[in-house]
Amino acid sequence: MRSMRDIDPTDANAEHNDRSTWDFASASFDPAKQGVGSTPFNDPTSSRVAVPSTPTFFGPRYLIRLAGVAVAPYTKCRIRGIRQAVNIGVDIPGATNEPDFPLDIDQVSPFWSFIDGNISWHLRYIAGAVLAGNTRNQQSGQAGTSFDYARGSDSSVVQEGQNVYPGSLTAPAAAGVPPGRNIGPLGTFRDLRYPWILRTDVLDAEVIGPGLLVFFASVKQTSPLTRGRPLLAPNANLSVLTREDQFVIAYPNARYTYVAGSILCDMGATTRRPGASPTQGDPPLT
Repeated sequence: MRSMRDIDPTDANAEHNDRSTWDFASASFDPAKQGVGSTPFNDPTSSRVAVPSTPTFFGPRYLIRLAGVAVAPYTKCRIRGIRQAVNIGVDIPGATNEPDFPLDIDQVSPFWSFIDGNISWHLRYIAGAVLAGNTRNQQSGQAGTSFDYARGSDSSVVQEGQNVYPGSLTAPAAAGVPPGRNIGPLGTFRDLRYPWILRTDVLDAEVIGPGLLVFFASVKQTSPLTRGRPLLAPNANLSVLTREDQFVIAYPNARYTYVAGSILCDMGATTRRPGASPTQGDPPLT
C-alpha cells in the first residue's frame, strides 16, 4: 500500500485520502424545549425527532429521516458506524392551571416493542440525488416535517400532507418505504444494535458520490386506547419485567415519543478511476 507521499495528485487513477471524520446526528424541533430553548441561540431543538402521537393502525407507518450526508461528486464516504435511540413516554397532568408534564425514558432492551407498535431502521444510499432546500422546522408547534421524499438530509417526519385525522401526518409515496438502495444488511433491521451511548466505529463500508446517505426510522405508533392491558396478580413481582414493560404498566398511556440516529463517517476522500467523469464521479448505482 502506497503512502500519501507516494501518490501523484495528477494521476487520474489515484485515490486520495485527505479526509475527516464527522458524526452527523439528528436534530429537530423538540416540543419540550419550546419557550425554554436548548442553546445560547434560544432554538427549541434537541438531538432527537418527535414521533407524531396519532396511532398508525388506520394507515401507513411514519417515515422519519434521522440523519443524512450529502456525498459530493467524485468523492467517497466511508461509513464507520451508526447510533440509535428511542424514547417512550407519556404526558402527565400538571397541577391546577399548569400544563401537562412530559415524562419519558430511553428504551434499553434491544428487542422490546409495544405489542401493537414497533420501529424498523433503514440505512440507505440514494445515488445521484441532490440536496433539496433546508426543510428543518424549528419554530412551529410540531416536529420538523419535510415534503421532499428522497432529496433531503435534514431530520424530519417525511410526509405528503396533512391527514384528515387531527394532528396526524400522511406517509410519503410507496406507503412509507424508505427510498434508495440498501447499505448491506443495514438497509433494514429491527433492533437497537447500535445504542446511542456506546462506541460506534464498528463498521467499514463505502459509497461513492454523487448521492445521499440517509438513516431512516419507520415507526408504527401504538394505540394506548386499544392495545389492552395485562391482568396482573396483586402480588406480581414487576421487577422481573423489562424496564420498558414496567413503565408501560405504570403509565398505560405510554407511546413512542422520540427517535434519534446518527451516522459516523469519513468524508473528503476522492476517487479517480478509468472511465469516471471528474465532474460527476462514478456512475450512480441503481
